Amino acid sequence: MNNQFQNINQNENNSIENQNSQFEQNNQINSTIMVNNVQQTQEQTKKKSSKIIWIVIGIVGSIFIIIVGILLFIVINYLSASNKLVCKSKEGNITIMYNEKTIVGYTASGITYDLDGQKKIAEQIGISEYLEEFDQWFQKSTTGTCSINPKN
Repeated sequence: MNNQFQNINQNENNSIENQNSQFEQNNQINSTIMVNNVQQTQEQTKKKSSKIIWIVIGIVGSIFIIIVGILLFIVINYLSASNKLVCKSKEGNITIMYNEKTIVGYTASGITYDLDGQKKIAEQIGISEYLEEFDQWFQKSTTGTCSINPKN
């Protein structure tokens, strides 16, 4: 009977050990599944974050390009809508852009031009008088001449 009792105890111990072993295996499997799920979730989160960042960069970049385009259009339109005094000579060339009130810009090669100072003079004496005086000065100081090109 003792033998039987020992056999029963051994069977119970084996059964308990088997259950513990199975429980540990299940825990390991569950842990592995949880780790895989966490890793997949992290990868998905990174992918979503990356997509969102690229979308934001695209939107900000598009807005920047649109603003630059609008400003460029305004500047080109403003300058091309101006009258021009075109002066050419061997010493250099200058084109003065103006409207009814003042000088709005210039381009020059080989000649220096103080836009701010000349703008003040043009505002003081009037644009027509300024253009006449500049034309006379250019003809006296260089070998060239000036001509007025009206708005396009």
